Formats: sequence, C-alpha cells, structure tokens
Amino acid sequence: MLGKTASAAIVYSGEAARGMAEDPGTSYFIPKEGSQIWLDNLALLAKAPHRDLAEKFINFILDAKIGAQLSNFTQFATPNKAAREFIKPEDLKNPAIYPPPEVMAKLEFLEDLGANSRLHDEIWTQIKAK
Repeated sequence: MLGKTASAAIVYSGEAARGMAEDPGTSYFIPKEGSQIWLDNLALLAKAPHRDLAEKFINFILDAKIGAQLSNFTQFATPNKAAREFIKPEDLKNPAIYPPPEVMAKLEFLEDLGANSRLHDEIWTQIKAK
C-alpha cells in the first residue's frame, strides 16, 4: 500500500496504524458489515523440553508493563486488561487499533468449516482465478 502499487488490501490493524502514521494519505477501515477478528496465542507443547523457561517467558509477556511495551511498539491491541493503563493514549483512541464497541460487535472469529473446507477452497480458488 505504501509503495502505491495497490489501491486496496486486507491488512492487520497494527500494520495499518503504522502505515497511516507513515503516509497520512493511507486510510484503514472495517467494512460496515463487519470482518474477522484475530489474536495471537502463546502455548506450550505437552512435552516441551524446557517447560519451566517457557512458562517464565509467558509470565514475562503477561506482565502489564511488558505487554504494554509490546503493544505500544507494534501498535497491535493488547488483550491484557492490566496493560491498558500503560498504553499510549493516542493508540487507545485509534479505532484502527481499538475499534469502538459497535464495530467490535460486528467482528467474528474464523471457525473450522470441517468437511466444508474443501468446498470453501474450491470456491475461493475460482474467485482468485478471475
């Protein structure tokens, strides 16, 4: 988008926020019908060889100030309620990062389509081919 080789794209919210800061002519919106919501996860394998270190790392990331540092740097919203008091006020007010409740109500998580995944892939392949 910033290279002006495309006029529209599907992008993650944090990348959009950073792009708009770099180029004021760039804008981000969520369609009025809604969109997907996404999140990252931290997880441990059942047989992780260094489980204690991994748990310490997860606890480190979950610290409110550390979580806020990450969010302030990446400009991705934090799910860590305790971190919000340390988030830059301008980011908390940015609807690209923290959509208002009426927009959040229209966002949904992707669901496993089960047996319909193949049909979805076939239809999406046909759409992309046009």
